[in-house]
Amino acid sequence: MQKGNGNIIAIIVIIVVLVVGVFYVWRQEANGPTMDEAIENEIPSDQELSSQEQSLGSQSDSDEISSIEADLQASSFENI
Repeated sequence: MQKGNGNIIAIIVIIVVLVVGVFYVWRQEANGPTMDEAIENEIPSDQELSSQEQSLGSQSDSDEISSIEADLQASSFENI
């Protein structure tokens, strides 16, 4: 074998790995939903929110201890 054959073989292996990687990514995108579609499917609309989830929006933004305690008392953790 000549000295330069190792470099050529390494370049060929790198190209083959890149082609396989591109083919894999292309197949994944062709078969599955995109990330945006998956996120849209996971986030419920406002109409689908439960009463517990809606009550979270009415909690105080204050960092006072009394406000935090009042929010904790008003929250239900039974269905978590």
